[in-house]
Amino acid sequence: MTQRTVLAGRYALVSPLGRGGMGQVWEGRDERLGRPVAVKLMTGDVLAGRAETDDLVRRFTREAAVTAGLEHPGVPAIYDAGEYDGGLFLVMELVDGCTISDLIAEHGPLPVPWVAGIGAPGAAGVGAGPRAVDQTVESLPQRLRKHQRRPPESGTQVTTEEEDTPLS
Repeated sequence: MTQRTVLAGRYALVSPLGRGGMGQVWEGRDERLGRPVAVKLMTGDVLAGRAETDDLVRRFTREAAVTAGLEHPGVPAIYDAGEYDGGLFLVMELVDGCTISDLIAEHGPLPVPWVAGIGAPGAAGVGAGPRAVDQTVESLPQRLRKHQRRPPESGTQVTTEEEDTPLS
């Protein structure tokens, strides 16, 4: 991206957060509402370099629509979606926290209780999606974020076979 990229006249890209098979995710700022956001980009370069362009656009659009229809603590809220310079963008809630990759870099291999406690909200969020939709789930370490901003669902507990201590 150039020095100051603004999408749809309001979403300023601040700094990159990660890359995946379908594009990039940036920390952004909604200049109209004055709030931080995450902006997922499927760039024109990604689309131009693939034979299955129509399929990628369909998957990206479906991800936006399905995710926008979910309300779950493990799923970021979708604020907007659109096109820009031959690419597509998706604006969503910016989840504050560290990435799983950062935790592994700092602590080495994570204990099973940590992994279960971190993964449970995301898995529950995926489970909240409609069963009829073939939802693409990318479980790359940079896509998962450990955060404390939202309270866990009441009554939700995760345990391991080795210990009966609740992890939530």
